[in-house]
Amino acid sequence: MKILYKVSIAVLVLPFLFGILGPITVSAATTPSLGAAANFGILGYTYTNNSTFTSVTGDLGYTVGPSTAPSVSGATHVNDTTYVQAVSDQNTALSSLNGWPCTTTFPTGTVDLATDSTHGTVGVYTPGVYCIAGSMTIAGGGTVTLSGAGTYIFRPTGTLTTSDNSVVTGTNGVSACDIFWTPGGNTTLGAVTNFAGTVIEPLTAVVMSITVGAHTNWGGRALNGTNGTGAVVTTGVDDTISVLTCGTPATGTLHVIKHVINDNSGTATASSFNVHVKGSGSMGVSDVAGS
Repeated sequence: MKILYKVSIAVLVLPFLFGILGPITVSAATTPSLGAAANFGILGYTYTNNSTFTSVTGDLGYTVGPSTAPSVSGATHVNDTTYVQAVSDQNTALSSLNGWPCTTTFPTGTVDLATDSTHGTVGVYTPGVYCIAGSMTIAGGGTVTLSGAGTYIFRPTGTLTTSDNSVVTGTNGVSACDIFWTPGGNTTLGAVTNFAGTVIEPLTAVVMSITVGAHTNWGGRALNGTNGTGAVVTTGVDDTISVLTCGTPATGTLHVIKHVINDNSGTATASSFNVHVKGSGSMGVSDVAGS
């Protein structure tokens, strides 16, 4: 009798298990800590600036500095201990970002994020990890809209390029603090670009650069402090790079309601089952009634 009862309970539990396990076990990318690098609007081994009208809201860090200094709201770190720590933290964050699996992989070559339709709605992206064996562009002064709260990672193995008058914007709870661009090649933003997020260039033996066109407004960070090979260039008047204040991520409360459907004349109640939520975010049910 006890064995039959346990089999009956197993049948009863199945709808309950499927109902709660489905949406909870999905893994999504999360935003890493940038450590000391979080305070830097520009972090480069070399930094070149061509205009006194360039503005950095946040800290500036470099080893080889510009002949023309920009306006800086924070501190300027010239190869000091803070700079060295920020470079280390930049690379740690990049490693974390690159560890997330791709949720969307574009066909090999070059993808124009403003016109691509293979990922979903043209020009609109939801949180996820977007990858391509090749380059990413925003061409023709196009607009890319990021929609929804969560972490966004754009990971081309090649270059990242925007044309003049391009726009990256967010809606429905997007924070620039959760937007990351991790190209394998150079980053070039065209003139009059409105851009959002943190660009982190890789640690390589080849010189990588982040070049910012004139009159560009960038909410985020240009991080390219890799020793000896990282360059950041602001090329014209009215370039503004602003580090946003990123608060502690909001916490939430998971409410679980146990609802048991009895089949085969079963008489189990919700109190017959224990629900446990693991630290990894998965959930399970214990059959205490039949033990």
